[in-house]
Amino acid sequence: MSRMKWMFVLLLVCLFVATDASAQSAALFDELEPLFADADPAAGAPALRVDVPRGADAGFHLLVAGLEAGDELLVTAEMPPVAGVDLAPVARLHAVPVERNTGLNGRTELWDGKTNPHVIRRAPFHVFEAIQPGTPAIVVEAGPTAAFRVAARASQEAAPGEHAIQVRVVVHRKGTLITLPPLSAVVAVHAVSVPPVSGETFGYVNWHNSGAIAKFHDVEPGSDAYWSLLEKYARLMVHGRQNAIRLNWGEFFARDTSAEGGERLVLDREKLRRTVDVFTGAGIHWLMGGQPATRKGGDWNTDTLVLVGTGLDLGTPEGDAALRDALRQLREEIEANGWGHRWVQHVADEPTNRLAPAYKHAAAIVREALGDVPIVEATMSEAVVGHVDWWSPQAHQFQRRRDFFAERKRAGDRVWVYTCLFPGGPWVNRLLDQERLRQVYVGWGAAAFDIDGFLHWGFNQWRVDPLVQTVVPHVSDRNEKSELPAGDTHIVYPGRDGPWSGVRFEAHRIGLEDRQLLQMLRAADPAAADAIIAELFRGFDDFEKDVARYRAARRRLLERLSA
Repeated sequence: MSRMKWMFVLLLVCLFVATDASAQSAALFDELEPLFADADPAAGAPALRVDVPRGADAGFHLLVAGLEAGDELLVTAEMPPVAGVDLAPVARLHAVPVERNTGLNGRTELWDGKTNPHVIRRAPFHVFEAIQPGTPAIVVEAGPTAAFRVAARASQEAAPGEHAIQVRVVVHRKGTLITLPPLSAVVAVHAVSVPPVSGETFGYVNWHNSGAIAKFHDVEPGSDAYWSLLEKYARLMVHGRQNAIRLNWGEFFARDTSAEGGERLVLDREKLRRTVDVFTGAGIHWLMGGQPATRKGGDWNTDTLVLVGTGLDLGTPEGDAALRDALRQLREEIEANGWGHRWVQHVADEPTNRLAPAYKHAAAIVREALGDVPIVEATMSEAVVGHVDWWSPQAHQFQRRRDFFAERKRAGDRVWVYTCLFPGGPWVNRLLDQERLRQVYVGWGAAAFDIDGFLHWGFNQWRVDPLVQTVVPHVSDRNEKSELPAGDTHIVYPGRDGPWSGVRFEAHRIGLEDRQLLQMLRAADPAAADAIIAELFRGFDDFEKDVARYRAARRRLLERLSA
């Protein structure tokens, strides 16, 4: 008999066998409460409630304590049949390390030696984060705790009402069967629906790394196994409400030094088509052409851009000609496939005031070559007005210069925001030593400030195994004190058969669902929407940190819309 079948037989037996469970304990936790590897179930509860709109997921976490290495553990969740509500197989949570705290301004505390008081815990520590789907039965590698996620999906046609989930935990230790007291949750489905991801929903892009997918899953780039994995990553993106994808320039253009007339780049048209097909099939709308230009030598003090994939300086006849030729090929492919209404184009990442003249020169070439295609950029300079159509400043810089960005919106531009290794301290970001509510408040900030989208570079930019190490050197700074803070490089994980979601990724999704709901309420009753937002969010550095208060406000939002 297989281990899984044996464990289910074990569960049936344990329903009739009472054993001493005094050494073990379990409790439920809100999925937005950070759950540490050394947490005490006493901080949780035997029952909880999750409110959810139709078209969304309701999740909660389970912590089991008092375990020893070698214990066999089975967790089951059961719910009576409900039209349109599907209970997912129980998932296991894996704890990841936080080796050093995020810095007060950014990076980590190593950078300037200042203590950041705005963290959930002093490092080092481990926090449950990676979500391994479909693992209700495990053998404990080491004690004393294990954690799980239970989630139910409410479809657009789900029956509104309160639906009970019963959770049971059975431990098998050295021939002894231990049944813990049952736990219960209520999933309250509200009548309002969150619209599916589309080109009309809130803009959201995480930059993925195809090379890292191949490397960490040990598959050959371009193989059938690779394309199968890419589809799984694309579906996970859409689950998290991502509706845009960045197509890395260097992945699709190859250098050709044998061509007549000098060095040029050649577009791999077949690879580009197949990649776009994968993401389109998953539900991604916006196609963001990657940056063709980058800082010369990677030097942040330079005022020169070079063409990615070559050694050619832009601003020279050779460099400009090669860029025009590459963009001509790209435009042909955009037009041949009917992508024009979906395509937006980067030029060079994070232009500063010093780099602005070179950026404007390159952007002018892009406009000339691609016509009406909008230019999108993570921006660090206001001097590029007229050369950027979709702005994306860092969240703290947006808040400090809201008047400027409001003017850009009045002029017809779009305004997104982004975060990365900045900002730190009290600001909203997606880092592992911050409250999970900060990821939720990306959506609330977007609703409060009329922001059009959110950009982040770190979907799966793994440099090492993210289950083992989360703080990594910031190699572009070439400074031993410069590090990327915990979790900045990624928000999902390389699982055994595909991607694993993360607790932060799910929290971010919840916040973007809220943004859609808040926009719906604002259309019907602006004052009511503003009042609910003000309860929780006043700025990207000023927000409610109590999860219970957030849940209460969200429930009122759902009830108001459902009415």
